[in-house]
Amino acid sequence: RPAGPVGHTGHLTLLRVHSTFARPGSQLKLRNIGPYGRLSDDNGVGQTGRVPMEIEERSLQNVVIRDLKGKLTIGEGDELLKERINNLMQQGHRNLLLNLENVPYGDSAGLGGIVHTYTTVSRQGGTLKLVNLTKRITDLLAITKLLTVFDTFDSEADAVSSFDS
Repeated sequence: RPAGPVGHTGHLTLLRVHSTFARPGSQLKLRNIGPYGRLSDDNGVGQTGRVPMEIEERSLQNVVIRDLKGKLTIGEGDELLKERINNLMQQGHRNLLLNLENVPYGDSAGLGGIVHTYTTVSRQGGTLKLVNLTKRITDLLAITKLLTVFDTFDSEADAVSSFDS
C-alpha cells in the first residue's frame, strides 16, 4: 500500500510502501506493462499484476457467442461483461451464449455479473445460455442454486441448436 511517492525516473515511478510483499522501507517500482502493471522491489523481486478478463465475440447462425477468458472476479471481468452484454442488447441481439471454457475461477462479483447479464437479457426479451462450464464454475452455480436458473450445455453445437427449439 503506497505511503507516498519517493521519486520519478523516466518510465518508473518509485513508491515507498508498507506491505508484506516488500521489506519495510524498500522502494517498489510500478512498471507500466498494460493496465495492471508489475510491482518489483529494488532487488527485482516482483509480483505480476492481475490479468484482465478478455471477451471475444463471434456469431453462429442467429446466436452471438461471447468467449470469456480469465478470472471472472471483481475488477477482472464483472463490469466488462455487463458492458458488453448491454451493447449487444442495444444492437438488437437477443440470442446470447456465454462460453466459460477458459474461465478458471469466479467469485461472488463475477457470479453477480452473470446474474445481472441474465436479468438484463431476459427483461429485454432475449435468451442467455451458458456453455462449457468448468468444474469450479459449475460447483459455484450449484452451491448457490443458480445452476437450475441457467440453461447450461457441454457442447457449443447443442447450445446453439437449442435456440431454435
